[in-house]
Amino acid sequence: MHTNRIPSLSPGYTLVELAMTLLVIGLLASMAASSYRDGLIKTRRSEAQASLTQLQLQQERWRAVNPSYADASELGLAQQSRDGRYEWSVPVANATSYVLRATATSIGAQNQDHQGPIDCKVLEVDQSGQHHPNDCWR
Repeated sequence: MHTNRIPSLSPGYTLVELAMTLLVIGLLASMAASSYRDGLIKTRRSEAQASLTQLQLQQERWRAVNPSYADASELGLAQQSRDGRYEWSVPVANATSYVLRATATSIGAQNQDHQGPIDCKVLEVDQSGQHHPNDCWR
């Protein structure tokens, strides 16, 4: 016995379903890109912190044989980091104290660095090991 069946249409996607799929993919890609950018900024910040720690060691070696801490030229401090994302400076250097500073330049997104509401574009450390802003060093 043969039944008359209406041939079914091949399954496919409507334009609305395709548009929604593209929208979801776009949103996920945008979130992934933002997360990647934030992770990259934090990685570069930690590299700047490591460089400041190395500069602290240089300051202590200098002070061991000199009557005061070194300024930028005495340390032989380059004006910028190798990648150009930070400028280095020694705003304070005297017989009892120093401040080492890393300031984000306009290269890349590093000058938009923040930890929550705290601006992390300028990182500092002094002779006692105090970090400023402290939340950016965590």
